[in-house]
Amino acid sequence: AFPGEERLTDPQRRLLRAASHVCITAGPPHLMREILAQRSPTARLYWVLKNDRHCYDADLCIELSGVADVILGNRSERGLIGDVGKETVIVETAGNTVRIRGGSEEGTLPVSLLDVADTTGAGDTFAGGYIAAEMSGVSGPLEAARAGVGSARRLLLERKRHPS
Repeated sequence: AFPGEERLTDPQRRLLRAASHVCITAGPPHLMREILAQRSPTARLYWVLKNDRHCYDADLCIELSGVADVILGNRSERGLIGDVGKETVIVETAGNTVRIRGGSEEGTLPVSLLDVADTTGAGDTFAGGYIAAEMSGVSGPLEAARAGVGSARRLLLERKRHPS
């Protein structure tokens, strides 16, 4: 649990106000609200879902759903998402598929499953690959999802080669 004393520093606030892309993932709810308050209204906002009520209370889920440009998560986390605009892109992983809905593109991307015992970090790596692809100018959510799949796949293959 978070002690509730976490605060952004002045340099962090300045970075948020200047950022063109902001990603919110697990963390203290009061700090996430402060991040939202500091970000530029023109910054592209990514919300990486985590099924953790210590991070996301119902009000914060509603708030993030209403302002996120891209929401990334797995099928079991879908219930965290509230009402979204028609331009909001929802990227949902579900084992052997990635489903993209919203915005100008919709579709399903097939994914080859890997036999790996520990998948910790694969979802965050997928999200990071997706965001990095968008920031580098890929053409649309399906292409960004392909990049995310590639990033997660590389992580899992490396883990398979070198299990801890």
